[in-house]
Amino acid sequence: ASTAFLFGGENAQQTKLGELDALILGSSTSDTPLWQRVALAAGTATPPARTEHTATVVTLHWRAGEPTGLLVFGGAGASGYLADIYEYDIDWRVWRVPADVSGTPPSARKSHAAALLLESTVVIVGGEGSAGYSDDVHLYDVSRNHWSTPDRETTTGSYPHKRSGHVVQVGALRPHATLCRGKVKSRRAGAVPHFSGSP
Repeated sequence: ASTAFLFGGENAQQTKLGELDALILGSSTSDTPLWQRVALAAGTATPPARTEHTATVVTLHWRAGEPTGLLVFGGAGASGYLADIYEYDIDWRVWRVPADVSGTPPSARKSHAAALLLESTVVIVGGEGSAGYSDDVHLYDVSRNHWSTPDRETTTGSYPHKRSGHVVQVGALRPHATLCRGKVKSRRAGAVPHFSGSP
């Protein structure tokens, strides 16, 4: 891919942002990188402005040809923590809320982490919400619009500490995800646990 997308955030005045920008690294006519505000299709409703959310590159299974898109979850908006989910179709330049979502979604949160597992499953880990820091794991199946949660009683190994501001990344040993660092209450966390599973 030669284009990276930037959505949301917060400026120096602590104003939540909701625009979508693209960094185009090159094209058939130029090798010069270009920042460009994405012009959305007419009538497209954009997600509420937010910060400390996640945006994951996914395959849009609901559309013919299954093109690439972005899946945005959660964050902090003007009214507090968010638990909404939006898909962005890169080809059509439209945002949409997935239809007929089933299962139990994560609670509203910010500073969580997300990564794509098993080609169509987004794993959401931890974060900070109204109840404080979290150590829970949620799986969103993009192909079925379904939320699930691994059974804590049957999950082996030691659960990571509750945390926010961390990262989770899929490495070469798919479907394993690696969770790294973040903030645990008043200190920084440095453990690197692994999660492996399917919805």
